[in-house]
Amino acid sequence: MFQRTLSLLLACILLLNLGGCEGDEEQAIRDCYLKFATACENYDPDAAIQALSPDAIEHYDTLLQIAKNATGDQVRALPPHSLFDVAYIRHALPAHERQTMDGTGFIRHMVSNGLWVRPGGWEILEKIKVRKSSATAVVPSDRPNSDVKLDFLLVDGAWKIDFIRFQEDRSRLLKARASDEGIELVPLFMRLLELKTGKAPRKDLLDRP
Repeated sequence: MFQRTLSLLLACILLLNLGGCEGDEEQAIRDCYLKFATACENYDPDAAIQALSPDAIEHYDTLLQIAKNATGDQVRALPPHSLFDVAYIRHALPAHERQTMDGTGFIRHMVSNGLWVRPGGWEILEKIKVRKSSATAVVPSDRPNSDVKLDFLLVDGAWKIDFIRFQEDRSRLLKARASDEGIELVPLFMRLLELKTGKAPRKDLLDRP
């Protein structure tokens, strides 16, 4: 009887410890997210970069290479959100900046110019699920079926945001909305570029750097 009671007590202690660890991980993920959100709101690129995973930064390295070298067909084959980023790079950045900029530089540009300030704020994070060295969470939206998933990776003992799933999810939503509303994405993107930068993009923007 004593042995059984002791075993149950030890099991309860173990469960409590595991629950505490999971709670600690969730809080660390929220802290990482809040750090990134605050950095974007305060135009602080250094803090934003510290909250991102190496894979997220490499993603923008790749987009810059595409913007510098890809043909029109290659650009049009990109997911919508990546296509918009490439169009933005070609439209908004001078040629000499495009040639020397890397993924880190692009992130600095976006944060410093307030282009990652999210309407309504970034502060809400829900449905956190932790799986060893990775995690997912949801950024909720007021629009139906428009919640966006966000991936986190554990890098050298610290949680970092991985933007890749976020981009893919936003691309899916853009496609769905455009289809529902009968909108062609490329003309819409060109109009958005003009609104963001104050100048009309050239007509062959997608076809050549």
